[in-house]
Amino acid sequence: MAGKRIPPDDEIEAFAAMLRPLVKRGETIRPFLRRNQVRLREIVDEESWASLALVLTKLGMTYSTGRAWTAHTIRVEMTRAIAPRKRERDQQKTAPLEPHAPLPSAPQPAPHVAATAQTPPESGPRFKPATLLPVPLPHPLAANPAPKFKAFSLKLSAPPQEPTQAELQEREEIQKRFFPSS
Repeated sequence: MAGKRIPPDDEIEAFAAMLRPLVKRGETIRPFLRRNQVRLREIVDEESWASLALVLTKLGMTYSTGRAWTAHTIRVEMTRAIAPRKRERDQQKTAPLEPHAPLPSAPQPAPHVAATAQTPPESGPRFKPATLLPVPLPHPLAANPAPKFKAFSLKLSAPPQEPTQAELQEREEIQKRFFPSS
């Protein structure tokens, strides 16, 4: 797929002039991107991410080191800017669940007039709409009570045993193998 064209300097200047009144002095990039997301996405849709990077550089919005934006870096910053912030995520997690709205009842059949013969009225709809009843959910700890732990101590219950003669000889052989005396 061919990349989008990079607009000439006069078009970049026109985009910059359109965005210049929206820039607040000393503002960082993410609040700016968050606040002007729709306008900036229009520029990207019309042109490209590289064009937006050039426009922001023209506005003087660069890294603190003065390095200009690239298509990749501005796309990453836009993604981070529009992601829900920590406070918003926490509010979504703690928001109470709203109960479901009641389902609408089935549409009633339109009354019809019999031509000449009277037909007996129907006893009702053939199918009834389902009704949702609240189901009590079991408490998560009701089925699995809290585990009970035994007391634990690091105190040794018996003193360590002295090594046997065979174990002492094995240790000496290993030491001689790995640490030969000079």
